[in-house]
Amino acid sequence: MLKIEKSFPNEVRDKSFYRLFDEITSIMSAYTPKDLTQVKSLELIHNPDFLAFLDANVAISIILDFQTQGYFYISDNIREIWGHSREDFYNYGLQKTMSIFPLYQNEIIIHKIFPLMFDYFNKHALTGEACDLRVSYPTKVIRGDGTEGWYLHQIKVLYTDDQNKPILGLKVITDINDFKKDDIITMKIAKKDHNGIFKNIFSQSFSQENNSYTVSEREKEVLLLLDEGKSSLEIGDQLFISSHTVNTHRRNLLRKFDAKSTVDMLKKALAYGII
Repeated sequence: MLKIEKSFPNEVRDKSFYRLFDEITSIMSAYTPKDLTQVKSLELIHNPDFLAFLDANVAISIILDFQTQGYFYISDNIREIWGHSREDFYNYGLQKTMSIFPLYQNEIIIHKIFPLMFDYFNKHALTGEACDLRVSYPTKVIRGDGTEGWYLHQIKVLYTDDQNKPILGLKVITDINDFKKDDIITMKIAKKDHNGIFKNIFSQSFSQENNSYTVSEREKEVLLLLDEGKSSLEIGDQLFISSHTVNTHRRNLLRKFDAKSTVDMLKKALAYGII
């Protein structure tokens, strides 16, 4: 069991950081078991071949301890990918992890993503299916040299206790900076189907910006039909208006969302909860 230091360096931390850390600690503690004695019998995390595989991977691999907010294992490639020492993560646990996320993303992770994730873990623990879930979401990370990049986080429960609550999880973090072209954080939860294949069962997007956009009922109808892939002509036929009127709504919506394309507009509308 790893010992987590409590005196996290606070040169650049403020009260909001520690408030968020207290919140995430409460969330994780509410959903995870208090008795971790079963961990001693888990052979996988002590298997040298398994750990060597994690070290050689192109992604960062982390074995999470859900109860202590610490880490049982962090792959050695974390320094070459993030530029941070894994010893800091061992010593300071989740506090260190939170310190390398922009503050506004910590707000989204703690107030949106983690409650949803543990709610799904809890619901599927009742049916013994917590290990069949996979949670994915991207965040920015502040690298060791001060630059920022986008990374995809994917979490899967490795082991549960007798009540099927998560004890340990495997987290894989992949560099997607060359592919991520917007600032929207989309969370997806997938579950294994009867063939053992992961299929998405939940998706929600979050944005740094506040939802300050006001659209009319008709504009919302147009947005919903555009999201279904319908053309202006098809939308006009369905709403009993001309395609010219539909195109006028589309131009107004592009202006309201400050979007350069329909795809960009729909992404923002989804992120702001309008559709």
